[in-house]
Parts: sequence; C-alpha cells; structure tokens
Amino acid sequence: MGWLLLAVALSIELGTFAPAYAYLDYGKHHGSLPLGPVAVLLSGIWIFAFMLLPLAILLFPDGQLGRRWRWPAGMYVALGGLFVAVTLKVAVGDLGLRLPVDSGGNLAGLATPPASMAPSRDRPPCQPGSRRRRGRPPAAQLPPR
Repeated sequence: MGWLLLAVALSIELGTFAPAYAYLDYGKHHGSLPLGPVAVLLSGIWIFAFMLLPLAILLFPDGQLGRRWRWPAGMYVALGGLFVAVTLKVAVGDLGLRLPVDSGGNLAGLATPPASMAPSRDRPPCQPGSRRRRGRPPAAQLPPR
C-alpha cells in the first residue's frame, strides 16, 4: 500500500519536474544538459498517477482485495500495463533515441510562434522606453497644422 502511494507521489513529481527540465535543456541550453531526452520521455508520466490511484483506493485499509474485486482489479492492472507499454513504445518511437531538436536549437515543432504572436504590418514594433497615452498618437505621428 505504501509503495503504491509512493509511486503516485513520485509520478506526480516527475511529471512536474521533467517538462521544466526539458524546457531548460532544449529552450535555454540548446540540448547541452545531460538527460534531456529522458526528461522529454518522462514529461507525461503524471498520467500514471491517475492510473495508480484507483488501485490505492481498492487496496486501502489492509492492502488486500476481496474475492469479488480480484478479477476486475486484474483486468485493470492488465489494461494499465498495456497502456504503459503502448505509451512507451510511441514515445520512444517518436524520440527515435535522438534529441528532438531542430537545426535552430529549439524543440521540434516549437520553432515558429503562433499567428497571434507574429508581428503585424499594421502596427509598428514597440520601441523600448517609449510611452504612449491612450487615445492620442505620439507627437511624431500627429498631422501637421
């Protein structure tokens, strides 16, 4: 029972820490930190906490199942094991045991910003240190009198 609850807590913590480490590795250090691919692989492990929690509830008081719960719990464990195997196969297949980084040093698929963040032709880029009051254009853009 304690090991199961420890696995739930560990999967939540790894699922929280791994994406942050993967971002730090590939976003800031361009893949130079150790265990970057492992962090990408472990970034979705928090899902397994939700798979282990019902087992902890079933086994709660004394760590033993009743007779009528053995067959459903066995099926649940088998389906959970199949889910873990398929998830790892897909994740390792997508990683290809190589770094998921493009030529610019960014995570693959994250090199281009979304359209809402792209610069617009209609408005000039913001200049550092310039302030603009609401409702009135800056003095340089006022029409001559």
